[in-house]
Amino acid sequence: MVAQTVRLYRELPIGVRQFLMKSLLMLSGWLAIYHLLLKPLRFPDRQLTQLVINSTVYLLNAFGLDATSKGLWVYIGNKFTVGVADQCNGLELMVLFVGFLLAIHGSIKSKLWYIFAGTLLIYVLNVLRCAGLAYMNLIDAPLTDFAHHYAFKLVIYAVIFLMWYVYSKKHKAQ
Repeated sequence: MVAQTVRLYRELPIGVRQFLMKSLLMLSGWLAIYHLLLKPLRFPDRQLTQLVINSTVYLLNAFGLDATSKGLWVYIGNKFTVGVADQCNGLELMVLFVGFLLAIHGSIKSKLWYIFAGTLLIYVLNVLRCAGLAYMNLIDAPLTDFAHHYAFKLVIYAVIFLMWYVYSKKHKAQ
């Protein structure tokens, strides 16, 4: 089994092997740093989660809803509408997006621009997702659970894939 895997790996084009090795090394490094150092301190989770909560409240208020937050919870009026846990703050998606960009070839300048724009877009989409879920919970929409677990995730992953696609096509054309 191992010998077959090694043989298949060696048959891959060099660019694919380099991508896989960079990805594996970055993933291993990120997981070690995150779980050993950052997660116990809730850094940057605490700050990012609070930023998502504050932005969600701001957006809901911009639409004329009386939104407030208490801890990790968002209320509209006096009704609890959504909670934002660290797992919902978008950090994993941002790391996934950035990791892919760092693993493929391209200029530092181009990568930095895409990293900035992409992480900002992921953040904005996540705030829209949280605000949408809060509103759906407010009106007791029957599809709230489906939207939370499937529809919003599909949209965000599709946007991330599209950003990767655009970057890789642009880089390939250069």
